[in-house]
Parts: sequence; C-alpha cells; structure tokens
Amino acid sequence: MLGTTERKCFLCGCQEKESLAYVQKLQAYFCNGISPTVHCSHLVWVIKKYKLYPIAKSHLAPDLECYKCHNKNPFELGYVKEKIICRRCLVSEKKVKEALLRFEPFIINDRFSKSVFQEVSSDKIKEDPEQFAMAIEQIRQKTNYQLTKMANIDLEKLPLRYPDIQTYKKMLDPFIDEELQCSHRKKDQMDMTLHKIQWISRNQLRCRIPTSSSKAISLGTRLKVNYDKEGEEEFACVTNKTARDIVTIEFDSNSKFYQETLMTARAVRNDIPFIRQRRALKDYNDKFFLEIFIGNLENVEKKVSHPLQLSINGLPVKPNKEQIEAINYSLSHKFAMIQGPPGTGKTTCIVLQALMYQKSGNKVLIVTHSNAAADHITEVMLQYGIQPIRAVGSTYEPVAYENEKIRPALSFQRSSEGGAFWVRRKQEIRIIKSANIVIATTVTSGGKRFDNCIFEKVIVDEANQLVDTELLIPLMHGCQQLTLYGDYLQIGPFVSSTKSKKNHFGISLVERLPTDQLGYKPIMLLTQYRMHPVLSEFPSCCFYNNKLKNGISEQDRVCHKGIYSMLPVKNYPICFFDIKTPESSTADGRSFLNCGEAAIIGETIMLLKKHGVKAEQIAVITFYNGMIELIKDTIAAVSNIDSQYCDKIRVDTVDAFEGSDIDYVILVTVRSNARKSIGFLSDRGRLNVALTRAKHALFIFGNAENLENDETWKQYVEYCREKGVLFDMS
Repeated sequence: MLGTTERKCFLCGCQEKESLAYVQKLQAYFCNGISPTVHCSHLVWVIKKYKLYPIAKSHLAPDLECYKCHNKNPFELGYVKEKIICRRCLVSEKKVKEALLRFEPFIINDRFSKSVFQEVSSDKIKEDPEQFAMAIEQIRQKTNYQLTKMANIDLEKLPLRYPDIQTYKKMLDPFIDEELQCSHRKKDQMDMTLHKIQWISRNQLRCRIPTSSSKAISLGTRLKVNYDKEGEEEFACVTNKTARDIVTIEFDSNSKFYQETLMTARAVRNDIPFIRQRRALKDYNDKFFLEIFIGNLENVEKKVSHPLQLSINGLPVKPNKEQIEAINYSLSHKFAMIQGPPGTGKTTCIVLQALMYQKSGNKVLIVTHSNAAADHITEVMLQYGIQPIRAVGSTYEPVAYENEKIRPALSFQRSSEGGAFWVRRKQEIRIIKSANIVIATTVTSGGKRFDNCIFEKVIVDEANQLVDTELLIPLMHGCQQLTLYGDYLQIGPFVSSTKSKKNHFGISLVERLPTDQLGYKPIMLLTQYRMHPVLSEFPSCCFYNNKLKNGISEQDRVCHKGIYSMLPVKNYPICFFDIKTPESSTADGRSFLNCGEAAIIGETIMLLKKHGVKAEQIAVITFYNGMIELIKDTIAAVSNIDSQYCDKIRVDTVDAFEGSDIDYVILVTVRSNARKSIGFLSDRGRLNVALTRAKHALFIFGNAENLENDETWKQYVEYCREKGVLFDMS
C-alpha cells in the first residue's frame, strides 16, 4: 500500500535495497528494474508519468538534489566529480566544456545509472497484471491524475487505391477524430515548468519555457497556468516569444499568483485544424481531383482549355531546361506533380508559375504546411519584385509583422501610430479577394476570410508534408488547376496517433501516386544548385539512384578557402566526429539531449569564425527539441566567442529546417545508448533533409557505432570512413 515505509517496490515487490528509491509524494518505494509492461524502470516510469519527485535512497535519507540550487528533478541531475549537480547549474560553471564532458546523468537508457541505484535482473521483476493495474489506479487517485478519455475509434488500413469517392471519404473521416483526440491527450499531458519567472505587472510575466514544449507554444497560444502549491488554474495568452524561448504571458485579469515563482502551464486545446479538415472532406466534391485522390488516374493528364506558356523574356530569374519543362507542364495541365530533390529550385518554379498566372489575369492561391515555408516563398517573391498578399492566422500576426522581409505583403496593417490593433477583418477580406497572388498555410486558407473567395489556380509547396484531409482544404475555393510541389523522399506528414500511422494515414498523396501500384510519373527536377558537389554525392547515390546532377562546381562553393585548406581531409567539406558521450533526457523526460556533443561543437564554430564566416552563415541543427535549449545555453561558453555572435547562429531541428539552406551546418545527432536505439533518426526522409541543408560544409557529431544500427546510417558512416572523414573523438 501507499503511505508505508516497507522497503519493497510498490509495483513489483522487488526487495533489492540498493535498487530502491523512496518517492516522497507517494510515500512508497520503487525499483530500478526494467519493467516488461512499461519498458523502462519502475522508478523512472513513475517519476516521468506523474512527475513525482523528490526522491531519496530511503525514507530516512535526504532528498537527492543539486548541491548548488537544490533542484530535485532527477531528469536534470547528474554527477560531476562525485557532486550532484543539475544541468541548469552545469551550464553556469566556469569551465563549461569540461563540466559537460564529465557530466554523468542520473538517468540513462530508461533507468537510473548504477552510480545512483543498482540495476535489477529481469528474473527478479515479477509483475502480476491485475496487481499492477490496481497499483496504478492507487497512484492515480493519490496524485489526482486525470486521464484524457480516449474513444476506441475503428480505423481501417488505408489503401493506395480506393474503389470510389464515397468509400474514400468514409475511410478517412475517423482518422480526423483519432488525430483530434490524440492531440487533446498530448496537450493535456504537456505540463511545462515555467523557468526564470519575472513579473512585469499584476497580469503579465516573462519566463522561459522548455524547448521540448516550444513547438506547441506560439504567439496567441492560450494557456492554463497552475500555481504549484495550490493547484489553482488561471487562463492566459502568449503575447511575445523570442528565439531563445523567452515568452511573455498575459493573464485575462490580475493574477492571484502575482509574485509567485513556482508555476506550470499547459496549452489549451486547438480544434480549428481538425474542424477545417472535416469540413473539406465532407463538402469538397470536385470529381476530377477526387478521382486522383482515390488513385483513379485515367484522366490525370487532362489539359486545360487555354494553356499558358512560360515567357522567358523579362523574368526575374533565369530557369533551366528542367524547370521550364516543369512549369510549362503545370501551366497546361489540370493536375501536375513536381518532385524536387534538395536544392533543385522548387521555389523558383513556384514563383515563375505564379507570375505567369498573374500576368494572364488569373488569381492563384499558394499554400504550404508551415508559416516558415509560406514566409520563405513571400520573401523570394518580394526580392523578385512580385507583390503577393501574405494571409496569416491570428496567432501568427505579431510574428509576421516583426519580419521586415515579408511585412510589405501582409494582408493586415498596424495603425499609423504603431498601436496594437489590426484593421477590421472586412478590410482584410477585401484585400484577399482583390489580390492576384495569395500565400497562406493550408489551415489558414480554410478560415472565414477566404469564404466566397475564388482561386481557380492552386499551388501547394512541400505537399509531401500534408495528409489528404489537409490537402483538400485549399481546393475548396473553386480550384480548377492544381500543382503539387514536394519530395516524398524527404520528411512526410506529422501524424500524432501511432494508431493512425500504423494504418497509413501518414502516407501523403505525393508518396502514393508514384508507387508501382498507381504508376504516376511526376515531373522531376534533377539539377541541384545548393550543395558543394562532395555534399551531394551521398544523397544522390542513396536517395535518388545517382540521378541528382550538380549545377554548380567545387569552385562555386569555395567562399572561405582557409577553411577548406584546414579541413582534416583538404578540400573535402565533410567531417564526422565520432563521440560516445551518453544521451540523457530533458527535464520532462519527453525528449533527448547529449551534454558531450554540446561541449565539443565549440571548436568548429571557433574555426569558422576565425576564417571570416559570419554567424548568419552557420546553423546548428539537431533531431531533438530537447537539445536546442542546451546548445543555446552553452554555445557561447564552449566556443569562447562573445554571445552577440553566437546568438545570431540559427539553432533548430532538422524538421524545422526543411525547405531552408545555409552555408555551414553543424549536425548534432544526440542518440547514444547501450541499446543502440536511435528513435526517429532512422527515418530516411529525415536523414535526407539533415544531410542536404549545407551549401559549403557539413560537420556531424554523433556516436557512429550507435547510428550504424540503422541500415541507411550505416551506409553513411561507411561512406565517411572510406573517404577518411570519420574521426574518433574518444
């Protein structure tokens, strides 16, 4: 029972004293043995699931805590020279690099390290399913844990081809419900601790949010804020957010929590994307395009009655032969799909195709899955002297207005006095209706501002990241001609539910159509203008059957000759640094980071700066949100460079970087564990994106042995080994 001091694991009865920890909030012991039910140690599971810390080695022993700040979260604790320290204090050490390399995290491989609690052999872990379930129920009652109710939704595995439109709609509809309730569950469980709280007024504070929660929090996000001691809740809104995840939170009224510094928050549910998907699935009825969606390609090559032709004269950029053919095909056919591998000029094609529509008096709607991608297209158009209208959702308006590169294209305006209100929505609707080129996200294009707007021409960028129900939204405005740009060999759609993934909801239309069963042949762009030829060699071989050609030479990509001459293998701009420091978990246990990898990237940054590379030319990209916060906190200290320079270096995830490029990329892989598990690093599309962002040079930091457990990574590690650019850092 809970509330006793009996030294045995509450979940399995294990009595190995050296493996038991006392969880104060439950007044019970839990062991460090790996559970066959929850696939991590009982102790780690109960701490992670219910946020139950502090812990101690016995009910008579002191809490395990940081010797500096008394932080008691085991996911943040570790040893440095036999002292317990948390990562927050670690990054403020005088010798940060040395401290990061010596840091031994408490929790490794889903259990506590032997230096904290002994492991328990599997034969001593005896879980009775009935007793285990009863124990879990007691914990839930003790902690007032609220389970998000999940309906058991029947999902059928989605085929590549459907018998008819009615069946297609019927089969897809329950997936929207599944994704909606999965989104609810994840948000309801995403309690985040607010760090470094500074009160600005009685209804406003500034704080830092965990990077692992950053994707869920944007401008305008509604929050439920909780005061730890009382469990009370108040509603608030995010009114500002910086690149370092510092947010300003404004409460709906004067807060009862004023001056408190121990608070958590969670995002309020947002059902709008799912509502718009359901409406599109139900109401969209254009037979020509729906036949393509169900896999009936009988009329897929149908031409438009009055085809346009790309006029070369007076274009803001000169397209190559492949791009001209792709644009002309798109202009002359009702449906077109353009597959563009990295750096092959998809954006150039989109801009020129839209320009042809504009010149002929047609209205075109350009949509993409993310605001970042939509902003990029807007920037390029403005650079070429083309004036689009950029329509944004209300939560993104403050961010968009701060981006000077796209401000002239925005569909809303600030008041002339610089006040905080937007022009009335009616005026914005008139602007959108009268525009020839409108750029938005798929979700925004389904909003009320677009009601009664007609866009016969629709261009979709990065269509590989959209599920069918999202892709239908922009077609609701009278689409008569549709062009999909994307690359199914890069990152696919984001799908929340594991159940949805297993039933193929995450397979995009641009991935389905070229399969052998359907046999559609997309127009391919095969000349890349981004990467140094050495950088494109492996992606071309591994992902594109050696078909990717180089439109630039090595000489075109030598802008900092000193760097190339100092590379370990001269004039070969790839370095793979093999480092075997262990991964650890973020404070909430939901993401991963690697202190050792964060420690050693500084030397590469120093080298780049020494040879005249500007901070804006460098990006550090990683596969995990949890690593971003650590890198941002330590990058200046480990590189011995002023923070002003380091703050301008872009630090982001691989997923966020799709569609972008930069001169120099430092890729941090993070995963390093005894099980050799690499999680979603094994996704081929994600690896393709990671290896193809750099123009001039790519520096990789990771555990090569760990990564080689995946076949594609193994090929890449062997490639680096053969070229002599794999370096042992142990």
